[in-house]
Parts: sequence; structure tokens; C-alpha cells
Amino acid sequence: MNQNGWGLKDFILLVSIMFIALIITMFIYQKDIKTLFSGSSQTENQKTYKDLELELKVAAQKYQNVNYQGNIESTETIVLPYKLLKENKYIDKLIDIKNSSECDGYVKFIKHQAQIDYEPYIKCSNYKTKGFNQTYIKD
Repeated sequence: MNQNGWGLKDFILLVSIMFIALIITMFIYQKDIKTLFSGSSQTENQKTYKDLELELKVAAQKYQNVNYQGNIESTETIVLPYKLLKENKYIDKLIDIKNSSECDGYVKFIKHQAQIDYEPYIKCSNYKTKGFNQTYIKD
């Protein structure tokens, strides 16, 4: 820098340093330029199998709120198949996150007096929830 202010050489040097810092930062976080400037990364947009189980659980909760008329003091276990929830439009298709095929599954609706628990189980071509029981799937 001289007494006249910033020169072209100083400006190019500053921009070069900022560009090198940006490249180093990209390598550190292992992102490419496209995801850096798009504002979203691939992992943020991808679903997991746990997300699919959660979708099935939420559909069962909606179904239960509309259709279940049980006694508050009873203990019950009801199995809600995925196909039933899909046919009644409580859920869209459950799509396998690895190969885009449709998954199958069910939700165990377990009522212990006033407390209700939901246990979702899915079976995809690449994943099966631990404890999945094929006998609960009706064709």
C-alpha cells in the first residue's frame, strides 16, 4: 500500500488470499462448490430408514385419532398394516431410500390404560426393522 490508497496489485492479492481460504475451507468440510452455493447438502435432503418409520408412526397416530374408540381402562394391542394406512390416505408411499422400491410395514398400537405407544416396523429391500414380524403383513 502506498500513500495514495489501495492499488490494483493490493486488491488482487487480497482477493487471491480470500479465494485460497475458501478453497481450503471447502476441503476441510468436504463440500463441492455446487452444494456450497445452493444452501443445502445432499445429506440434509436424504431420508433415513428411521424417517420412514417415523412417517409410518405419524400415520398410525392420525388413524387412531379418527378411528379408535376404546375403553380408557383396557389394555389392547392393535396392528395397523401399512396398506391399511395407505388405502385410507393417512400416508403416501413408503419408498426405499436406496433403490426407490416400495417398502412394507406395520405399526403396533399398544394401549396400556390411558397410555398409548406406537411401534413402527418397516421392511424394505435393503432394510428391516429389528423385531419385524412378517405374519402382521396382510396381502
